[in-house]
Amino acid sequence: MKKLFIIFIAMAAVFVMAGSAAADDRLELSGQFYVRAYSMDGYGNDNMWSATYDDDDDLDFIRQKFLLGIKANVADDVYAKLRVDYGEAKWGYDYSRGAVAKANDGGNVTDTAFNLERAYINIDKENWSLRLGQQFLALGIMEVFDGNPTAANLGLKFDPVTVNLIYAKLDEGDSISDDGDANDDKDFYAVNVSYDVDAYSSNFFACMASDGSDNDDSPFGIGLNVKGTAGIVNLNTELAYLGGDTNDGDTDYEGIQFYLSADANVTDMINIGAEFLWADASDDDEIQLTNLGNWDDFSPDSSNTPVWTYVSNLNWAPFDPSGASAGVIGAFLSVDVNIMDGLKAGSKIGYLEPEDDGKVGCNLDSIVSFNAFFLYRIATNTDFSVTYFQSSPDYDDNSPDDSTDVVVAQLELNF
Repeated sequence: MKKLFIIFIAMAAVFVMAGSAAADDRLELSGQFYVRAYSMDGYGNDNMWSATYDDDDDLDFIRQKFLLGIKANVADDVYAKLRVDYGEAKWGYDYSRGAVAKANDGGNVTDTAFNLERAYINIDKENWSLRLGQQFLALGIMEVFDGNPTAANLGLKFDPVTVNLIYAKLDEGDSISDDGDANDDKDFYAVNVSYDVDAYSSNFFACMASDGSDNDDSPFGIGLNVKGTAGIVNLNTELAYLGGDTNDGDTDYEGIQFYLSADANVTDMINIGAEFLWADASDDDEIQLTNLGNWDDFSPDSSNTPVWTYVSNLNWAPFDPSGASAGVIGAFLSVDVNIMDGLKAGSKIGYLEPEDDGKVGCNLDSIVSFNAFFLYRIATNTDFSVTYFQSSPDYDDNSPDDSTDVVVAQLELNF
């Protein structure tokens, strides 16, 4: 309770400062609050981020989160940003007896009561920028890398070209000492070159991670992402190559993957879209690598829905849904309909199969993925939505062919 009291005092101080600073607009508040009710069938545990395709459990629970962002505008060229989650937890499971978390629940009290997502300073000058601290980093379509690491991001501006040099500390090992393999750091390095004009934008990126051990685990990735418009059609495509050494000294990483999406507003009310995914299967003595760090943002099977990134039918591996380094060939079709102001509905269906269904260890033939949702704005900045997901895998052996079914009802406030 002492930790909760400290958090409460800190929150009170923040709001006092916000009130005193509102007159000169130096402090900005933003945030989100949601309550979600889940009904899940075919998920093997209570982690809604992981589909297991075995119908051994029915899950019904309610979850909530309060997210608060604070931006301190120090000057025209400097600001500081803080973003935290409060009380992200399941009702009756993490919450108990009016507390933020169960009494005497050890580390879970901190986990469910307070989660620091971002805390950084941003300097923005005419020819350069610098962001230091815990921040959001993403490359391309947010598949090869995205996350909230502690990092330094230096931007060099050569309009319309910007070069970003990025360093992140992913892990300090068992201690801040660098003596011995157990204390080796895991570092991340990246460069992103962007070209941005009215008609289109492109990003070329290269990145690598290293754990510094004797048998260095050092994956790398390079890619090109291009976005643009052609008439009424919006296009987004990315080609990436991944590789590097694993820490066993004998096996290498390997990955080639391609993504293409297109959508168009065919009328004032209707938007239709299509997506295509392809990834090459790795050789039998190699491991297919799809990313160097993924914060669960690339999820084409749910990206059209109000609960994007919180439920996935593809076990968070769209480019390797079998989990056997067998690659993928897949496509999605979607439609969104703005029925009236504040009322929207949509649906998406996808079909995926391994690029090499004969790969050793691969017993998946195909997956059919489907979702449908409706959303209604019941008050200012406040939406109520219901989303349904279904995934139907087809195996080539005696594995269970049970589908996964998820219904999520959500009330979400953004401010």
